Amino acid sequence: MFVESIRGMAGFRNILVHEYATVDLKQVYNVLHTRLNDFREFARHVDIYIGSSRKSVGKLMSIAQHSMASDKGKRAFL
Repeated sequence: MFVESIRGMAGFRNILVHEYATVDLKQVYNVLHTRLNDFREFARHVDIYIGSSRKSVGKLMSIAQHSMASDKGKRAFL
């Protein structure tokens, strides 16, 4: 499962960001040469999530615009 394969990514990121002075360059090299597909797969999942979120936001905006247009018509008669 993908989640299990990238579980250590957050820990690796924390080491790179917070302990950069003591980073094992062999480990970085190894990750970049053996686990780069994990990053690509993660980016693919993010892209899918963003795409589905945009569709949801688009639907909500359409409903809100329709509702606002409907309210304007009602106010004209008040």
